[in-house]
Amino acid sequence: MRLPAFRSKGGPPTNSGAPLAATISVTWNREGIEYRSEPAREGWLSDAGSFGADAELAMLLGQLEEEGFAELGAASVKLSWQDFIAWRPRPITDRASPY
Repeated sequence: MRLPAFRSKGGPPTNSGAPLAATISVTWNREGIEYRSEPAREGWLSDAGSFGADAELAMLLGQLEEEGFAELGAASVKLSWQDFIAWRPRPITDRASPY
């Protein structure tokens, strides 16, 4: 006997009782880039798992702050353009080419 497959109709299942994942908003200006938790809360960098799709960004910001590239404020993380340029990943060009 084969049982029918159970699927949600019209999209993925929703759980109205579950809290929404936090997000990270990004703004920039002449000084650099500013990242903020939405909703705003203290200690948000130490809780990267609560950011859903933005979890990897939260972990990266925590690492940049630990390494001295970003500045942690009361409600935001700031990355100056100078620090961004110093940190940004660079392509590996010094490897000997096999071709």
